[in-house]
Amino acid sequence: MNKKINAGIVFQTINEITTDNEAVYFQYRNLITTSQWNLLKAIAIEKKLAQPYAQNFIFKYNLGNSANVKRVIESLLEKELIYYNTAIENPYFEVSDKFLMYLITNK
Repeated sequence: MNKKINAGIVFQTINEITTDNEAVYFQYRNLITTSQWNLLKAIAIEKKLAQPYAQNFIFKYNLGNSANVKRVIESLLEKELIYYNTAIENPYFEVSDKFLMYLITNK
């Protein structure tokens, strides 16, 4: 059976994948600290975060101070929940799992 792929099918598939893995993603939430979760959510919302230590970013998401953000970023990198893309001219942080990012920003 040939089906033409359209945006509706793509979004339906994404929803199915995130729903199927929701328990795993909620387990992530239970295994990390509130500070780690809040920063992970902020990075998901921003999609590509180039300046995590900027005061406006920290203030916008109520993340405390730059020292706290630095410590939490290191922890999220170690857990491989975020990725630092340095292969480009302007490096940025992003959520490693795009389905998790979708779930955080859309549910």
